Amino acid sequence: MRHSSVDAVPDAHDCVPRKAADRGDAHVAWKQLRNPIFAIDHMTKDETIRLIDGTWHLFFSERLGGDAESTRTGHWVTTDLASWRPAPPAQRWGSPDITRAADGAYVLTYQLPDAANPGTDKIYASTASDPDGPWSDPIRLVPGLFQSERLIDAALAHTAHGLFVMFKRGLHDSSDQHIGVAWSPSGSLDGPWTYLGEPDLPWSENFEFVPINGTWNIVLTTIPIHRPALYRLAGDPSREKAWLRWKKVRAFDVPQEAWNRGHTPGITHETANSGYLCDARKLDGHWYVFYAGSTEQDRHRALEGLAALAGTARHVSTRHPSQCHGSAPGWPSSAQSGCANPNSAACASSHTKPGEPNAISPSWSWKSTARPKPWMLVPGTAASSHLPIEQ
Repeated sequence: MRHSSVDAVPDAHDCVPRKAADRGDAHVAWKQLRNPIFAIDHMTKDETIRLIDGTWHLFFSERLGGDAESTRTGHWVTTDLASWRPAPPAQRWGSPDITRAADGAYVLTYQLPDAANPGTDKIYASTASDPDGPWSDPIRLVPGLFQSERLIDAALAHTAHGLFVMFKRGLHDSSDQHIGVAWSPSGSLDGPWTYLGEPDLPWSENFEFVPINGTWNIVLTTIPIHRPALYRLAGDPSREKAWLRWKKVRAFDVPQEAWNRGHTPGITHETANSGYLCDARKLDGHWYVFYAGSTEQDRHRALEGLAALAGTARHVSTRHPSQCHGSAPGWPSSAQSGCANPNSAACASSHTKPGEPNAISPSWSWKSTARPKPWMLVPGTAASSHLPIEQ
């Protein structure tokens, strides 16, 4: 049985505004894009993106040095996903997710080091009337819970029945990692928060709540093999315990390219981390998936790849500047994009001809702009089978 999620706070989770006037001239310059679409000269990952007043705002974790204390939330903007410019960074915060509260304020969740427990983090949120800031002082989420543990990757669901948060807990190098869900019945970031328990989801991280055609969904990235996937809420969202029950919809099979091969070919540690789903059907009829990638397993050198998915399958992405050489007209400088030659094989983007706007093929037959022949992401699967994302 499918349950309605019309209880979502209006505009809270809209990657693209519902009103055309709020979208301005922003678009996706698909024919100009090559993989990766964005990279700078240091680690970037954990991206979240939202179209606001005609401008795409990309927030992401960036590590300016070699240790976790050098991490902050980077912020760049664009009108077409092709030409980028820096915007005011959101101070030193990591693993961001952006939503909008009922009062219209933008809400940025993130994590900060816990001074009382060195080596661990706790999850926070800040609000602002403008995505350029200034952002409010940090508001501690779920205070009092798991005091000695590391809490990261917070994602909020704004509903008429209160505010829900999903997060990951456990040390990075430990196999004892869990997912938690808590509820603020008042809808306030200040709580009080009630811990609901551990959801029946696979070992995963980097969460995003997405209302799709009347149902609540969660986008997550499985670990240790990084693979974005979509799960649907299995129960009635007005019952708080229902937020612990989920049903798998599909995985997003993202290809390995030169920039996101991870540590070992076939062992996709950083092929597609921190998947983020953007419903841009109101803009151009397509869905877009953004993800991070790396050429190495070492998380201190993890590189951001942004991928976009559209029609039955479309993707674009970002990676490290050292893997691109040369130049191309119209592409941002290496200081801006980190990828000077989008026409090189390593920077190739892939797409299919637009099919049903609301359907994605589970086999995803893709054609690369750098290669003349289509190729399958999952060898041996049937290209004729389609699975609607809303099903």
